[in-house]
Amino acid sequence: MKNNFTVIGKLEAVEGKTEELKDILLKAGESMEKVEGCKLYSVNVSKDDDHLICIMEIWQDEKAHRSSLQLDFIQELIAKGRPLIRKMEGDRYRIVGGKGV
Repeated sequence: MKNNFTVIGKLEAVEGKTEELKDILLKAGESMEKVEGCKLYSVNVSKDDDHLICIMEIWQDEKAHRSSLQLDFIQELIAKGRPLIRKMEGDRYRIVGGKGV
């Protein structure tokens, strides 16, 4: 558990592009099934604003996360999704405990 690495990203989709962005993020989540070191990739939509999407990722460690960003299919999904994002913020965390970790 001490090496687990978490990324939480908050995205706001460009007007009219929310569904397209969600589809890309869900494809990324499906792709994570093949990526070693990815323990969780969750796509979440705000209950109050459909344009706000939160991505929660749990990785074996930070190195596994960095390595995933170099994969061709991930680079392609990033390139497709980036123009659909109006605003992006996020942070990285180290898990210290809790249920399911």
